[in-house]
Amino acid sequence: MRSDEIQAEKLVEEYTALAPAYDRRWSAYLDASLHMTLEKVAGLPAGRVLDVACGTGRLLEMLAERADVPQLVGIDRVPAMLIVARQRIGQRATLLECDASQLPFDDASFQLVTSTNALHYFLDADAALREIRRVISPHGNLVITDWCRNYVWMRLLNRILPWTRHAHVHTFSITELEQSLARAGFNINRKSRRKIDWFWGLMTVHATPVRGIRGWSLSPIRGLRDIHTSCTKSRSHKPLPQVAPTSCSLKPLPQAAPTSCSYKP
Repeated sequence: MRSDEIQAEKLVEEYTALAPAYDRRWSAYLDASLHMTLEKVAGLPAGRVLDVACGTGRLLEMLAERADVPQLVGIDRVPAMLIVARQRIGQRATLLECDASQLPFDDASFQLVTSTNALHYFLDADAALREIRRVISPHGNLVITDWCRNYVWMRLLNRILPWTRHAHVHTFSITELEQSLARAGFNINRKSRRKIDWFWGLMTVHATPVRGIRGWSLSPIRGLRDIHTSCTKSRSHKPLPQVAPTSCSLKPLPQAAPTSCSYKP
């Protein structure tokens, strides 16, 4: 089994076990981290929204209260987390089991993309950010909140967790995140970091696509990579309907929660 498959299995195993009590166990941490995301989202035009690694759907539930959000979409790798999300938000959002580095959506199809407490789990963060760049509209907005390695305890976690059964991959510093976003074709608009308690140190970045011809990056090399990625994806992905795209092997969450969950990479 490849290392990425092992890592994906660890993620699903860990969060399948956590899902039923996740919101209760991590309530203070979730409240603080989601508040940091909402601070940056406030005032941004929403339109069609994608929440990457939406977990139990708490952010989607909060965004559903906004009058300017006609369509909400959430993706996550863990079916058990999506079951909790479906119970929370009902039919107010489309939920898909999907990987952030292979998004089954058309180019430039979302006005706002969010991701909270997930970046440190991404097996290939650069690939995921490139995919987000592909599906975000030229005038869209991206808001990411995650652990921040600028803080001592987060640096320690980054060293320890890879040696455990925890699914952690890499904790970014705010400079690293800025560099990854720039490589993917984003400009940084706003950034902040803070300690939410004695232990957790988080960061939030608001970024927008670098706009060139037809919304592509102004960098020639990056622009060519974007065009190649878009052409490849446009051949293999269809627009997001109410049911799962037929060209994507990932299935939408059924309306009735299954009695057991298993992940199929």
